Amino acid sequence: MKKSVLRNRELKVREEFARANLWLVALFLFVMSDSVLAQPTKSATSDPAAVDVATLNYQADTVEKSEQHEIAIELLKRAVRLAPGSAATLRNLGVVYLNANKPLLAITAFQQSLLLKADEAETYFDLGLAYLGCEKYEAAVEAFKSANQLTPDSSGATYNALGSAYAHLGRTEDASTALRQAVKLAPDFAAAHANLAMVQLTAGKRAEASKSLEKAARLAPNPAEASFALGVLSLIRRDRTSALAQYSVLKNLSSELADLLYHRIYDGAFVVDVRDK
Repeated sequence: MKKSVLRNRELKVREEFARANLWLVALFLFVMSDSVLAQPTKSATSDPAAVDVATLNYQADTVEKSEQHEIAIELLKRAVRLAPGSAATLRNLGVVYLNANKPLLAITAFQQSLLLKADEAETYFDLGLAYLGCEKYEAAVEAFKSANQLTPDSSGATYNALGSAYAHLGRTEDASTALRQAVKLAPDFAAAHANLAMVQLTAGKRAEASKSLEKAARLAPNPAEASFALGVLSLIRRDRTSALAQYSVLKNLSSELADLLYHRIYDGAFVVDVRDK
């Protein structure tokens, strides 16, 4: 499976920005590819069961692309019953559970997949995302570290996710190290720059946070995320007027991000006496 998880949706974990509410979790941490689900190879001996499993995975992939999660889940459950030893099918089931906002069930599916095939870095990455969705941050750290051990320096997304998990645990230095590696591996990854900015801000490094957030705003994949980043940047710079201007823009782009920015403006999370280091 070439893609990690959540093709066209966002995994939303709400935390206070003062404790590093990272773009990684709030917006778009995912690596895109041409297919949502992996397709198990049909048996060379044309075993009917193997053919059926491949067909069921294909059908699940098709309906999952249109976000028919429950149908995809039932198709994949049938495939698991036919081939309980298929690590790829179990991983696909975990992906769809995550899409359906069922991270606890996703954890079980990914763990079962890893029992069958323990050297799959992407499955560890997906497992880490499921742990993040359940706010099990220590477990998420271990899953992401396992993914990195199997494929060192292969993806900025894994280090980005690891940085988020560390930040939620209050391990600011570890989070900063992971996120710097993420932007090194994927310099055009807007989420990693935004996450790094949040960690830098938590550490009181306002000037560094501004630079990281400028990069995030420039690289943001859609206008809403760019506007949100610019609004936060304005708050870092003590420019509430500009932040309110971005809030006005956001109201027509994303009500959720507009609400987040509004609360940051009036809760004063970024209008505190943090000094550059």
